[in-house]
Amino acid sequence: MKTVKKLIWFAGFWLYCTAALFAQQTPPPGSLQTSANGTTDVLMLPGLNNSPLPGYRKIQSLGDFKLNPFEPVTDTKADTNTEAAQAMLKRIKGYVVQGNGSPLLIIDGKSYRVKDKVPMNSNADATKTKDANGKDTTAAPIGGETVTILSITPTEAVFQKDDPSGFGGESFKIFFDFKHQTDDAGKTNYNLWDIVGTGFFINEEGVVVAPLSLCQNGELSILTPYGYTRATLVESDNKRGLALLKTNMKSLPLILSETPPEMAEALFPAGYSATEKSGGLKFLEGFVKEIKAGSTSAVLSPELDGALLGSALLNAKAEAVGIVLGDTQKIDNVVLLSAKDPIFRKYPATKNDEKIGRASRATIEQSVVKIYKKR
Repeated sequence: MKTVKKLIWFAGFWLYCTAALFAQQTPPPGSLQTSANGTTDVLMLPGLNNSPLPGYRKIQSLGDFKLNPFEPVTDTKADTNTEAAQAMLKRIKGYVVQGNGSPLLIIDGKSYRVKDKVPMNSNADATKTKDANGKDTTAAPIGGETVTILSITPTEAVFQKDDPSGFGGESFKIFFDFKHQTDDAGKTNYNLWDIVGTGFFINEEGVVVAPLSLCQNGELSILTPYGYTRATLVESDNKRGLALLKTNMKSLPLILSETPPEMAEALFPAGYSATEKSGGLKFLEGFVKEIKAGSTSAVLSPELDGALLGSALLNAKAEAVGIVLGDTQKIDNVVLLSAKDPIFRKYPATKNDEKIGRASRATIEQSVVKIYKKR
């Protein structure tokens, strides 16, 4: 019996020492521990001894919170002429949907969601006054203290004036003009852009050649297989109707042909139709009907649909020889391009070498892009 008691005592003592040693070496679950290199704080989870879970990091500093781009609302109207409704009418500036699908209203530069309370006066409407101690204070809000947002849809928002009694005050609606659309991927797009034509990359630095008529007076973006990216007009040739757009991305360019096309040579337009929202890249076939004086432009046969404005014109080697330009329903005018053109002086076109190789259908689909303009 004494032997059994001693064994139990030694077993308990051994477990106690082991637990104490383990506690010194292993941080408690969910605690932060410095990694092996001594520079990174990582989160330790149960069962992961000395194996910090990738992706969990201590936040050193928080960046400034920035709202998603929102679509400005237009034509705001109220269902009543009460002071509360009219005070709110002029303050709603935009509508945006978060990544989780929750709608927000932009009021006086701040975002509010359903059930949020909104002050009835804007910062601009607030007036300063003196309190009982002679200190500056803000005057009482116009029309009441706050209103609560009861619901938000893409066309209206319902508010209820907060009543100190707890029974709720008057309610009113603000109507606004906002319609969401879907982008080419079928996803809801709350920044409304319209496809206006086609362009194509001429180098690996994200430079696109496009019709100048598409690139004036408005915000631009391009759509590639990797998504949307903003584009800025950086060069133009008013005489020939050409524009260069700069994007902040690496790109796969079309190689410009070193020799111009000849009469009756087969050429292959590649572009997107501006009238087809989700249409794919079109590959067509034609031939050179006429080369105009100076060899800077040519006439293509048969004529193309005007919606294919900006299409790249390829030769049998899949090199770009020009771009389709025009301003009519049917277009046959082609501006011939060369790497020596003055418009490419600041943004040189990529030269033909073994690094790029001959274009294929798959690479052409990455080089030719849709051009969008913001409404």
